[in-house]
Amino acid sequence: MKPNSKLLQRLRSWMRGRYGQNDTLNRFLNNLALLLIVISFFIRTGWLLLIAVMLIGISYWRLFSKKIY
Repeated sequence: MKPNSKLLQRLRSWMRGRYGQNDTLNRFLNNLALLLIVISFFIRTGWLLLIAVMLIGISYWRLFSKKIY
């Protein structure tokens, strides 16, 4: 993608003011979700996969949140 493309400019303007960081808590949530997904493949329980998807959802919610504090 070109550095000055319209899509990239729109993405930058949309992300302006949002948290958008991969901080320690987000990394922990993503790693825990990945671990739960791997474990759910071996144990074959649906609730572990559901918890992992919820953790990924929380991580993305924090990523796109405008609450910076």
